[in-house]
Amino acid sequence: MDIRLYIRMDGVTQAVENLPRLNGSAQDALQLLKSLQFQLDLLAQQLPTFDEVQSGQATLKSWDEQYKKLRISLRNANL
Repeated sequence: MDIRLYIRMDGVTQAVENLPRLNGSAQDALQLLKSLQFQLDLLAQQLPTFDEVQSGQATLKSWDEQYKKLRISLRNANL
């Protein structure tokens, strides 16, 4: 067996063995993002000016869209 092929196969094996850990980390990060979204949703309404409230809500909408995309990507990667 060619040494380059062995090294490549060993790297693939290591990557496959790390998938459950990486999946767990991704799930944890998604939960953190969801928690931050919830906090921002509560705090955005308490901002002092209308423009700041609008900005907070725009950020919240952006985070929500990113959360949905990331969740779908993670689900598709786990198929």
